[in-house]
Amino acid sequence: MNEDGLLLANWALPSMKEWQDEIQANNNGSQPAETGQRCSQIIFETWMKRKCLEQPLIDCRFGYDFQSLVESDGEVTATFTDQANDTRVIRSRFLVSCDGGQSRVRKSAGVKMVGGQMLATMLLVHFRSRELAKLRRFGRFGRFGMPFLLTGDTFTAHLMLDNPNITATTLDPQEAIYRVLAGAAGKYPVKIGQILVCNIWHPNLALAEHYASDSGAVILAGDAAHKDPPHGGYGMSSGVEDALAWYQDNPKLLTAGTPAGIALREKLSSYITTSGSEYRDRGIELDSRYKSAAISSDNTEEPPYDVKTYVSSTRPGHRAPHVFLKDGKTSTVDLIAGQWTLVDFVDSCSDSTAVDGFVPMARKQFGIPLNHAVLRSEQAAHSIWGTNLALCRPDGHVAWRANTMPESAEARKEILATVTGYQIHEDYNKREMDEDRVRAKVGIATSFQTAVLAHDDDDDDDKGV
Repeated sequence: MNEDGLLLANWALPSMKEWQDEIQANNNGSQPAETGQRCSQIIFETWMKRKCLEQPLIDCRFGYDFQSLVESDGEVTATFTDQANDTRVIRSRFLVSCDGGQSRVRKSAGVKMVGGQMLATMLLVHFRSRELAKLRRFGRFGRFGMPFLLTGDTFTAHLMLDNPNITATTLDPQEAIYRVLAGAAGKYPVKIGQILVCNIWHPNLALAEHYASDSGAVILAGDAAHKDPPHGGYGMSSGVEDALAWYQDNPKLLTAGTPAGIALREKLSSYITTSGSEYRDRGIELDSRYKSAAISSDNTEEPPYDVKTYVSSTRPGHRAPHVFLKDGKTSTVDLIAGQWTLVDFVDSCSDSTAVDGFVPMARKQFGIPLNHAVLRSEQAAHSIWGTNLALCRPDGHVAWRANTMPESAEARKEILATVTGYQIHEDYNKREMDEDRVRAKVGIATSFQTAVLAHDDDDDDDKGV
């Protein structure tokens, strides 16, 4: 809108109901199972903390403040102070830097950032208002763009500032909220119950010169590796899986300055330049692909990648497609639900016998709590998946597929050894590196663990509230 309140341009996006109807009407594998959702970092991190505390393999140590690190003899010695100001020393094979854009871990490892602050400054006011919550319920501000509803009566107002040197203490947060609500029309006063946080946010666009230290023992992830504004970032701020997978999969990817690295970045630069609009790139959103040693390839040709359009595939490494089953409610991705799952469309008794031997082998010999999803009469889903058997990882990607289960116990054991990282598929080293490895969320399923995950809870400089 211009200063007179005239609408100059807008993005025509469907409502949640329209999007849900579109998903139901196009049950052909091209849609996600759910509509998009906005989730506040405050809510997400609370949920994530609870999940971490529930996991017996995660040793959670909150309140640790990172101080320094030393790399020697293939390990990292990191020094922290706890809430009592006592010094804590932790030694580990790897240290993953997840401590944000102002990362102390990255600086201690001697890795520099290229880029910096963008030409934008925003005031963020986090507040509660029951009156505003009631107004939204009856239609007013139902689609406002800048103040974001977090939950119930809690909001964050985002006000673009003309002066990059201004500070939060020089502005009245209530006046800022009124201006945001009114848009180009001046002010719209509402009763504000409580101002929770008021601060300045400077969007940054920067990239680490390396994604790991010289020894490879310190690995950067998330904002510590790449600072990117959240709008249209396509997950660039949530890269821990990528960083660990790249290192385990091929450490040479992290080496800057090699001819292969330069050529790869040139390809990626061209791809980014021509990728097009920000909100309609369904291929980027859904067509993530693994090229990993923990994928058991079936040697089929990889389908072309299109940033605009998602074409579903169960080719190993690809994201398992969503298809509603006959009941119209259950999705094929619901069957996976965060666990190893063998999706089974097999009809014949002989193949069923071989499959029945595969499941206990996974559970007993490899410790995989394998779920067996049998879909005998789901012809529509079977047609779209295009395979009789698909072994899916807990993250929803296909690790192996075939139309028949190998009768040989040794062949079945080889499949399981590959997808769990105990051995590398024989064709893996023959595959050519390309930009898909960077674009896709590559991963590896070994029991690779780190002794400590550094996180600085006080880093608000780059993300605001």
